[in-house]
Amino acid sequence: MIESMTGFGEHRLRVLSQGPQGKTRSLHCRVRSVNHRFLDVKLKLPRTDLMTLDGAVRKKLSELFKRGAVEVTLALEDSAAETADVRVNAAAAESYAKAARQLAKKLKLKSSQVSLDALLRLPGVVDGAGGSSANGNAFDDAFAGVAPEEIVARAVAPALQELKKTRLAEGAKLKAILIGHLDEMAIHLEALKRLEQPEKERARALLMERAQETLKLLESARGSGPAPSATASSDFAARLREEAVFWIERRDFAEERARLEMHLAEFRRLLTADPSGRKLEFIQQEILREINTLGTKSQSTAITTHTVELKTILERIREQLANVE
Repeated sequence: MIESMTGFGEHRLRVLSQGPQGKTRSLHCRVRSVNHRFLDVKLKLPRTDLMTLDGAVRKKLSELFKRGAVEVTLALEDSAAETADVRVNAAAAESYAKAARQLAKKLKLKSSQVSLDALLRLPGVVDGAGGSSANGNAFDDAFAGVAPEEIVARAVAPALQELKKTRLAEGAKLKAILIGHLDEMAIHLEALKRLEQPEKERARALLMERAQETLKLLESARGSGPAPSATASSDFAARLREEAVFWIERRDFAEERARLEMHLAEFRRLLTADPSGRKLEFIQQEILREINTLGTKSQSTAITTHTVELKTILERIREQLANVE
């Protein structure tokens, strides 16, 4: 199935922190993704130094997804009953503020004031909803002795599976849109096919008219001079036929139209058999090349109109492909 790069998923894992006064908490994993040329992963973990957990999450992501900017947030949250009671450790806050003033004095800084917002974010100052999520010690208490792979399997993997479902659901909508655009292009291609023979006839008629005008000009310029030799007349006729073939072939777009049909058929096949965003983008570029060549060959208003419509539809396809994995 075709897969979009846009989606969202989340999962809450209930855990009990270690110790006689263990708290019931939940490890909340939120995952969101948008389009990107490659797989770009951004992790927000309870602590920045959880390198083993970081690697385990990235490994799981690379197994499930090929492209997209994916943001994973893993936060430890207290239960509703416990978050209602938020306690502030004034002594810890005062120690932080005193240390900040001493450091400012030592470094000869003009300002030694620490904002209240900054103090409340420091570890150990707040014990409750705000502090437990940011406090790495709470995470250690809840997952002491638990392997990172198990944390990923229990908390992260379900959220990634939810993300996968939403990306596939979005991909199904994208596929329907792309097929609709291909059907529109098929209508214009059929119209171009019907215009091929009339365009050839028009090119021949125009060429014959210009050839006759050229011959008349040559006759009038020659006047009463000596008649050209048979060899010269034969060479001129041969050269005229070569020019006629050249100009008729230059106006013939049957080959481009056939290749265009072939590329569109391959695009439609890939949507079901192998819906890779990179492959579809390559076919889209080949389609654009054939449309441009076809447009340069035509001198008919009707054909030009169809080629412009084809390029407009193809641009819509290109915009949709930017979100296909």
